[in-house]
Amino acid sequence: MEKKYDALSRNFLLFTIGSFGQKVLTFLLVPLYTSLLTTEQYGLIDLISTSTTLLIPVFTANIAEAVMRFTLQDQDNREFLSIGAAVMARGTGVLAVILLLLSAVPGIPGSYLVWTFLLYLAGSGNGLYQNYVRAVGQIRMYVLSSLMQTAVMLLSNVVFLVWLNRGVDGYFLSQVLGALAGIGFLEGNLGVARKIHWKVCVKGETARVLLRYSIPTIFTALAWWINSSLDHYFVTALCGIAANGIYAVAYKIPNILGVFQGIFQQAWTLSAITEFDSQDSDGFFGKTYTYYQCTMLLICCAMILGNRVLCRILYAKEFFEAWRYVPVLLAASFFSALSGYLGSIFAAAKDTKTCAYSTVASALVNVVLNTLWIPRYGILGAACATLAAYFASWGIRVVVSRKYIRMKCSFAKDAGAYCLLLIQVVAALKGNYVVQILAAAGLAALYVREYRQAARQLLAWLAQKRKGRHT
Repeated sequence: MEKKYDALSRNFLLFTIGSFGQKVLTFLLVPLYTSLLTTEQYGLIDLISTSTTLLIPVFTANIAEAVMRFTLQDQDNREFLSIGAAVMARGTGVLAVILLLLSAVPGIPGSYLVWTFLLYLAGSGNGLYQNYVRAVGQIRMYVLSSLMQTAVMLLSNVVFLVWLNRGVDGYFLSQVLGALAGIGFLEGNLGVARKIHWKVCVKGETARVLLRYSIPTIFTALAWWINSSLDHYFVTALCGIAANGIYAVAYKIPNILGVFQGIFQQAWTLSAITEFDSQDSDGFFGKTYTYYQCTMLLICCAMILGNRVLCRILYAKEFFEAWRYVPVLLAASFFSALSGYLGSIFAAAKDTKTCAYSTVASALVNVVLNTLWIPRYGILGAACATLAAYFASWGIRVVVSRKYIRMKCSFAKDAGAYCLLLIQVVAALKGNYVVQILAAAGLAALYVREYRQAARQLLAWLAQKRKGRHT
């Protein structure tokens, strides 16, 4: 099992280097955005960005996921990449026609449609390149391309927002240029485009296999988008675009938790696919789940305790009101992380349909609760609906995943931990620091054995690596 943890740790470290800079940059730029942009401008940016995240899986058939999954099994087969590129090209053509028709509709600014298309084009292309590079084992090139993307985004933000004061246009231009820089780096070093045969048939058997895998993931992506983004539209419609600007900023602190989740998820997906064992005979899946959960809980609790301080540092002017919604969104991010972990098991078993069903069910929960709670509780209602939806997704996947694997972990203890987390969230909303601290202390005491085991294993692993270098 040590080799499994070695591979997971190595990939996690590399993905950390590649992703951390970009994620931290996004976080550190929050004070810049909140000082230079109004709540209305930030609300508009958020709506266009979240709309683009919906368009990418729909018009690409989420084919990049299938390209990575099948290339992992056969790295010398370039047909997977070629089919992925062909599918994406067709979808992009369809989207271009739709946006062109929408440009003729009165009241829809053409610049919004142009930025939507450019963000889609850069985001989808970057996603295909990165998934393929990860699948063929070029993790270091993936890391370097991510660092290049981060550097270009940082420079572009300074030039277009601070120096030229281009506002919304400057923000979007920096996003597009960053993604294109990542694509350009990978193309220049690996020549990915030269491996694509554009005349490949997308109606052949291999294409059908890839699409049977990827099409259910469209519904997963759609449902995931509903859970993470649809409430922004509800808030805009019912509370105004300025309120959505505040709500969008409230997500920035939970996104710190999402940084760890995203990095781990990239590394874990590779391990889950290559090391899948339905009996979990060596406890690899169960132990990893437990350690991952403990770490996420610890980070989540600490951030809830420091929420007001972080908001004072990050949020300027009227954006500070966002502190009220951060604790609930942090808890939502925690259950989103656990749900994502279990989703990798479905990917390993090539059962994307069941994964889609669970996410769609949680999306329905989100829609219903948004409809009921936002008119009554405003932005807080949207945050609570998101928490309930991710909790539902996690609960469904815990039950259904037993069909494929028997993980060795204590869900009874976990249930007690989740109750303490929710108590801390409620106490944070009421401003009761004593209860918050007691709940956090209870969580730490509940998993003290796991924390000690993880520390011992980490120290032993580091000692072994140090010994290996000396020999």
